Amino acid sequence: ALSITGDVYHLTWFNHATERGGLFYAYSKNAGKPFSTPISIGNGAKQAGHAAVMSNGQNVFLAWKEFDGEVSVIKTMRSHDGGVSWGVVQKIAETRDKSDHPLLIANNEHVYLSWSTLLEGYRLIALPGDKS
Repeated sequence: ALSITGDVYHLTWFNHATERGGLFYAYSKNAGKPFSTPISIGNGAKQAGHAAVMSNGQNVFLAWKEFDGEVSVIKTMRSHDGGVSWGVVQKIAETRDKSDHPLLIANNEHVYLSWSTLLEGYRLIALPGDKS
């Protein structure tokens, strides 16, 4: 996933590498030249994947899906300083049946998780706005 605001790029990706595989995030404040040191996000043991990223000025949001064999969970993190540091991981939603991948959408100052599940249907969830 990619979110661009001016010359600032925010990127998430997944790889299957034997060493240091998993889900990652990095940013560039100069149109991709260079990128920050990647940080690992999510729990690989719970199949973390399908990350979304949304930048809204200095606020950057990440959302991803994890599955423990029974329950799919959407988790998020927020940065207030352009991706340099991150708050705590928060569980936003879960389901015990089929689901699509998380999407992040913005409306002015607000960012929302867009997620559809077989049991609960479509949900549009406002992400927490605190500085945790």
